[in-house]
Amino acid sequence: LVGLTHIDQRKLFLAVYFRAISSLMCSLVVPMAVAAYARQDWNVLIRNSARAVRFVSIGMAVPLAIFCGLASPFIMRWLGPDVVKILTPLVWLLLAHNVINCGVEPLFAINMAANKVAVPGMVTVGGGIVKVLLAIALVKYTSLGFYGVALAGLVALTLKNAIFTPLYSGRILRCSSKPFFKALAQSVVVFGVVSLMASTLAKHVYLATYPRLF
Repeated sequence: LVGLTHIDQRKLFLAVYFRAISSLMCSLVVPMAVAAYARQDWNVLIRNSARAVRFVSIGMAVPLAIFCGLASPFIMRWLGPDVVKILTPLVWLLLAHNVINCGVEPLFAINMAANKVAVPGMVTVGGGIVKVLLAIALVKYTSLGFYGVALAGLVALTLKNAIFTPLYSGRILRCSSKPFFKALAQSVVVFGVVSLMASTLAKHVYLATYPRLF
């Protein structure tokens, strides 16, 4: 139980750390988005927003993929082999979805530039309610346990950011949301490739020592 608490703290730190980095990068986009919106330069705003989504999401995809792919040796080194099979899926559930959920943060600049924050706010509240209800249902009516709580958060947040946020940004700009979805899809592919490589390496090479992990 103590080991589980420690690894949960580390995973929470990593999740907060990645979101802080993405927020910092996205803060650079807000002034440009506001300026472009004020000039009504829609082409520049769409192009720069799509590029920002691609930059942030791919920038998140590579380290997240490495952490997820190498989760087993990390956990084995910290806590021993007894909990590897239990905690490795939890690492994926808590971290992997941030490729999308951190990647869409540049699109929030469009909402602020257009002063259209009420609807996203209500959707966020609704998503929080869905998350709580889904987590209770999964824990109570399935055998998922704490996996159910992580899965509920993944589903609620990812549905909002992977579907609603790009569509709403496109609606504000009166343009197609295709460039935003395309940028997110590219980051998902990068995450899949890098995590597969890391997982394959962890499977065939014993990495559960500090010199080999770093």
